[in-house]
Amino acid sequence: MENKEHLLATRFIAARIRLIMELLDLEVAGFAAFLGRSESNVYALIAGRKRVTWQTAWNLGLKLGFNGNIIFDPDSDIPEAIRDSAAVKQFREEYKTNPEFFLTTKVERNIRYFLECEILPSPLLNEPRYVWEVSQACKDRKRDIDSDTLSKKLKQLVSQRKLQSKKMKIKRRNGSYGNRVVDVFFKQA
Repeated sequence: MENKEHLLATRFIAARIRLIMELLDLEVAGFAAFLGRSESNVYALIAGRKRVTWQTAWNLGLKLGFNGNIIFDPDSDIPEAIRDSAAVKQFREEYKTNPEFFLTTKVERNIRYFLECEILPSPLLNEPRYVWEVSQACKDRKRDIDSDTLSKKLKQLVSQRKLQSKKMKIKRRNGSYGNRVVDVFFKQA
């Protein structure tokens, strides 16, 4: 019976830690950096493989401006005001260029992951392609990405040297060419 109660308590506390991460808009990597712990340590905490100590709860509460002991209290809610604490604001400002730390950047990362794992390995970009052609290839793979976002992500891949780009006269969907010059994207030779 005692083992079952311990397991339930461990799961409850792990869920509270995940809730805190969600309130702070932090992924595991970001929460680990925020706490000054390793990612594996945070994974162990949220999976319930490692116990949250009173000291850890106290330090987290101190950093976020609440009594850390409420992490262990099922009758107390985690205050949503923690997302506005000075430590969180400072962390966001310091690491705003690291999208892997924040939940809100997950969709953006997913688009990049899709492009890197689905589009780049395909033969599509073996020759220069317009954004609308890449967009059509994405739609064919059941992924609808608006052209502005797609253009931005393709340019990021160029800056990371995973793709190349050059300027060419715009090609219309009917095959004719216009006078305007736009970027086309292709794999590095």
